[in-house]
Amino acid sequence: MEMVRRLNIRRRMKRILCFLLLATTAVASADDERVDDHGYVATSWAVLWTAADAATGLLGLEGAYRPAPKMPLLLRAFVGRGSGADGGEDTRTTLYHLRVGIEADSCTPGRGACVFVGGDAGWRVSETSTRGPDAMTSDTSGSLYVGRLGVDAGGDYLRFRVETELTSDGGGIQLALMHRFY
Repeated sequence: MEMVRRLNIRRRMKRILCFLLLATTAVASADDERVDDHGYVATSWAVLWTAADAATGLLGLEGAYRPAPKMPLLLRAFVGRGSGADGGEDTRTTLYHLRVGIEADSCTPGRGACVFVGGDAGWRVSETSTRGPDAMTSDTSGSLYVGRLGVDAGGDYLRFRVETELTSDGGGIQLALMHRFY
């Protein structure tokens, strides 16, 4: 039963990622006066919820590179580590994410505010440990698919970013402080 549920989640996530890829074409065509930035680096904090109703805080580092000038698509990568309670005060979960993906953005004239949409694929590792007389540790890992939608705003170099994420095992909200480079 668990295997069927995971396959259904993966099918839904693949459909969502395909939709996001198609949506990038529409976002890309809306921005004709692009500034020649080459990408960004950012430090981020996220709160993720899993299908098991467990909340986890995740600190991350992400970066993106625009392969061609005036192109609305960016290649991106994310690495993060987090921890949280998972079901009780004696249970602790540590979470690791490693993801790569694409992102498309469209901005106002002067790039004061931008909207972006993207999709990532990667690997997730979760380590859960319990304390007490029945102490035990379990490790789970697997593929991870993420659809993202958000906005960023700020100056030419320093910007603030807010996004929502829908993952193959839950979802979340992410805040980031980013530095765009030229």
